[in-house]
Amino acid sequence: IEYSEQDPPISPVVITTSNVSNIRTTSVKAGGDVTDSGGGTVSERGIVWDESENPDVNDNKVEDESSGTGSYTVQITGLSPGTTYHVRAYAVNEDGTAYGDDIQFTTTREVTGIFINMTGLFGNKIVVYK
Repeated sequence: IEYSEQDPPISPVVITTSNVSNIRTTSVKAGGDVTDSGGGTVSERGIVWDESENPDVNDNKVEDESSGTGSYTVQITGLSPGTTYHVRAYAVNEDGTAYGDDIQFTTTREVTGIFINMTGLFGNKIVVYK
């Protein structure tokens, strides 16, 4: 009888996509949470994004500066105003790349100024908000 010790098999990473925040005209904060490394080493994690559903690492991506398990947040820049995007958290271990759920958001539109004629309420004044 021969005996050999084997490492347990590596499973996919368990990851969730966090809600986006600070939605602006050209940027947004997005993140994820790696809750299980799958028994391997989480060597890379971040956010993938695109205008189409379920983006992957072949689309646009922002890599987090750290690795391993736990939550993280990254800033996505270079977006277009008033555009709908999809983001997913991703993480890589020896088993491959795993993704969180797809989350959709729309960047805000550019507003250069709002002109309100306040005649009657404040006399003959025009108020400009920027």
